[in-house]
Amino acid sequence: STGLKSVDELFTIKTGLYVLSGHPSEGKSAFVDWLVYSLAKDYGIKTCYCSFENSPSLHSIKLSQIITSKKFWGDNRMTQEEKDYAESLISEHILFQDFQSEGATIDDILERFEQSIMRQGTRICVIDPYNFIRTDNIKGKLMTDVVSDLLSKVQNFCRKNDVTCLFIVHPSKPKMDNRKTIVGLDISGSYAWFAKSDVGITIAREDGNGVGVHVWKARHGIYGHKMGATSLTFDPDTGRYSEYSPIEDNFDWEF
Repeated sequence: STGLKSVDELFTIKTGLYVLSGHPSEGKSAFVDWLVYSLAKDYGIKTCYCSFENSPSLHSIKLSQIITSKKFWGDNRMTQEEKDYAESLISEHILFQDFQSEGATIDDILERFEQSIMRQGTRICVIDPYNFIRTDNIKGKLMTDVVSDLLSKVQNFCRKNDVTCLFIVHPSKPKMDNRKTIVGLDISGSYAWFAKSDVGITIAREDGNGVGVHVWKARHGIYGHKMGATSLTFDPDTGRYSEYSPIEDNFDWEF
């Protein structure tokens, strides 16, 4: 279970490749962080992140806000005891790959994932986002073939090691004046994002405090009961998601 009934009606978590996309700054990473927390809290599942846009320290702060349901700074911030509890949970359930000062190929990333699986029992692997991955030795290859080969490696890795990979990727040339919901065929680089994903998800900001979770692929009907969408409520102060409860459209969005 993802931890929310309305999301479970669309998809649940199984071994395989989950591709998440959406317009910039609309909550892809925030949704994954909440999902990782939910799986750790409910099942004790461990996650290894390859998050190019967050340092481990900053990422820990974001996760601690989800865990405590309080801000790290400012008013109503977490107490020292709450911070210590969050730090303990993160230390037990979360590992970070740190490629802040260097590039990484998909082989580098998967090698570290495999180490975390053997040493810590990792079951969830997160890559965020695709466009930071270094693609070496691609001379003479079409980008669509490069992406297809990369996704085949990730897909085979998931099945070999019985893990779930949450892979965040940006759409191609998003038009912010056109609020069309992103689907698999809109993702940059290759049709393979649609063809090789087991589950395809788009996160899209809605009016007020709403966030839409759109599922555009669920392979064989095993990974999800139906294609469709649901709305969730997002709290930007803590990064928490809950079943949808609308408020007026004066929300301060931060991801």
